[in-house]
Amino acid sequence: MSWRGLLRDELRDLHAPQGRGPDAKVRLGHNEGPYPLPPDIAEALGRDLASAPLHRNPDAVAQSAREACASWLGVAPDSLCLGNGIDELITLIVQAFGKPRRGEPRARVAYPVPTSGAYRVSAIACGAMPLEMSLKDDFTIDSAALERHVTGGKPNIVFLCRPNNPTGTLWDKDVVERFIERRSDMIVVVDETYGDFAGESLMDMLPRREHLIVLRSLSALGLAGLHVGVLVGHPELVAEVQKTRAPFNLGVLTQRAVAFLLAQHQARLRERIDQIVAERERLYAALVEGRRCQVFPSRANFLLLRVADAEATAAALLARGVQVRDVSRPGLLRGCLRVSIGSPEDNAAFLHAFNDVAAPIAVAAPEPASADAQAEEGDEAEEA
Repeated sequence: MSWRGLLRDELRDLHAPQGRGPDAKVRLGHNEGPYPLPPDIAEALGRDLASAPLHRNPDAVAQSAREACASWLGVAPDSLCLGNGIDELITLIVQAFGKPRRGEPRARVAYPVPTSGAYRVSAIACGAMPLEMSLKDDFTIDSAALERHVTGGKPNIVFLCRPNNPTGTLWDKDVVERFIERRSDMIVVVDETYGDFAGESLMDMLPRREHLIVLRSLSALGLAGLHVGVLVGHPELVAEVQKTRAPFNLGVLTQRAVAFLLAQHQARLRERIDQIVAERERLYAALVEGRRCQVFPSRANFLLLRVADAEATAAALLARGVQVRDVSRPGLLRGCLRVSIGSPEDNAAFLHAFNDVAAPIAVAAPEPASADAQAEEGDEAEEA
């Protein structure tokens, strides 16, 4: 028997991470911040990193970076676990809480779709069973359907991405809070990767709900290149998750940069969030006025558009030097593009190109998707 006979069957439907694709002058396809570090901060960071001990192993618990993130979020350091991006933290959660329930062959991991593909990938990679339910046509949660879904499916873990990727939808806070209150028999993970752009968080529930985990990312501060995710939860729960983490998951330079930037320049970094939110609202209004797409309300740093032909429109934009993300799938995401919010100049370039290439579209409800198609809607894991 060759090595191919040893491959787990469920991995055959997954895809390896892909490169960034063709480069473009205007990059609006990866949910990155559009602004580089201010020159004075970049120079100061360079001087600090120059003294980093690259001949030594990293701190196994990333204590300085952990303390800086704890100060940023207003929690105790032992409430945090740092990951090499949000995707690593998602995998650690599934590994830690993946014990099959009594009488079940595998643990189940539940989440609404369409959403981030990282939940499905991590569930399958860890030997768990994905349990998917569809959102409503407007990408909001059907709370009654969610309750039925988890009651019948009995998942170990429920992932709720808020604001959701790729839709930008901020699911009703009261609905999510009530769900968390009722479901102490499972781990509920609220993924707030894009929460800094939403203006609200569920972090305040953490002290009274030991089964709740909140995920945050430094990407919102314009630090996507550091690729650092933050898991926040009850200290006892966090200690269990830490057992599944590789001891040197964050390198010396990453730890040093996080500690330096959050301790000394957090306020200036956060100013960029307000700028991006203002640009998001301006771009949304311009797209609505242009009448060439259906644009969905967003509380993240991107907009979801439905166009007449997503593949052709994305290709035509790229030919004009503007890169967006084609997220079109059968079902709710049919004909959809995701457009990250860039600088005012980037957004102006996108609008000019989009108005040239996009055909007008009549807004209509998407066709129902098959169960297989729904499963494919979140197939690709996203950058944190």
